[in-house]
Amino acid sequence: MEDKYGDDAKKMALLTTSYRHTKMKRVQEAGVGEDLPFTFFGWKYNDLAVMVQMDYEIMNLSLYDRFDKSVKICHALRQYWGITELTMVAEGFLSYDPIATSGKSLRDAFIKNENVSECITLSHAFTIDESPKITVVAMPYSYDKKKVVWHKMIVTPDEASRLFRESIFPALLVKVVTDTINKEVDANIRHAMAQQIANEGFQLYDFSDQDFDE
Repeated sequence: MEDKYGDDAKKMALLTTSYRHTKMKRVQEAGVGEDLPFTFFGWKYNDLAVMVQMDYEIMNLSLYDRFDKSVKICHALRQYWGITELTMVAEGFLSYDPIATSGKSLRDAFIKNENVSECITLSHAFTIDESPKITVVAMPYSYDKKKVVWHKMIVTPDEASRLFRESIFPALLVKVVTDTINKEVDANIRHAMAQQIANEGFQLYDFSDQDFDE
């Protein structure tokens, strides 16, 4: 591919800018309360190799049902596309007072106006010298009629991971990028897996342009 994003800061800048515009457009078209679907970006040596987006029908499942489906998909991206980095973009809730909201549903705390904000969260997993790393960016927002009002971004590793409670997905991303690749894959095999992923309720966009060997 011609376009390369040589470090994590550029990847995150690209996605934060893109998703701000995507969220604003979605609200203008569908109204307040329309969440964006889970989306996974698989990178291979700084190239964007594959993108997978959960269908809105699947987004209506419980969080843990969506997690179970995401586990299978993300591991497939590692085994069949050979990704070396994985980014997840999702909507959720951010607590500005994690002690006060400990043990509470952040959704319920948000409804009760208990210092909780809606947010878009980007979680990016990668390795340095075979050691797994995770970066999380939280983009809190509120609404002014049909306009999205963005608040100060919170960036990890420390503060955002403390405020953003749902850690099962970042842990999944880290596990995926450290998996051992044990499959020999060509374009035909990837095409068949892409169809299986579609059957699971995900839209897949394949940007890979060559076979790979690990």
